[in-house]
Amino acid sequence: MIRCPKCNATLPVSYQTCQFCQTDVSLVPRPVQQTPQKRNYKVGPAPWIIPTYYGIAIYWVVGGSWTCFSSSGVIHGLGHSVLGMVIGAVTAMFGLGLIAKLELIRGIVNVFSFLSILTGLLNLYSSLIFLSILPLIGIIGVVFAIIQICTAGLMIYLIGETDDAPGF
Repeated sequence: MIRCPKCNATLPVSYQTCQFCQTDVSLVPRPVQQTPQKRNYKVGPAPWIIPTYYGIAIYWVVGGSWTCFSSSGVIHGLGHSVLGMVIGAVTAMFGLGLIAKLELIRGIVNVFSFLSILTGLLNLYSSLIFLSILPLIGIIGVVFAIIQICTAGLMIYLIGETDDAPGF
């Protein structure tokens, strides 16, 4: 806002003449507009997000490949399991889909991670009940259920954080 030198009226900065007394106010000094200071907001996810995402995806590829290999009966003594081979192959393919950033696979992994959280909660409940019967096995079950819940939740978080990440 500026002030008219003749009638002392307050006027918007954009006015060139006073609306009250028609005095020319084009030469009245204007207040300096302050430019907003730039904030140093980080663009993109935290530095640990993308390496963790790829680490888990590689773990899925390696773990799924190992499950498929060990279920094939190549290693004597471990037996042959078609179901194990299928689960291992699907897990490895999901890991490759995560590495390739395929949205369909990322959506499927989100659903499976949610189901894994529900399964982990069920495992946690049954392990807590099992604590009274066999405490050591119950404690191990509780630990594994918590790990299952946390890793599935982490995967959902990582997929969400990398959805619109620049350069990802």
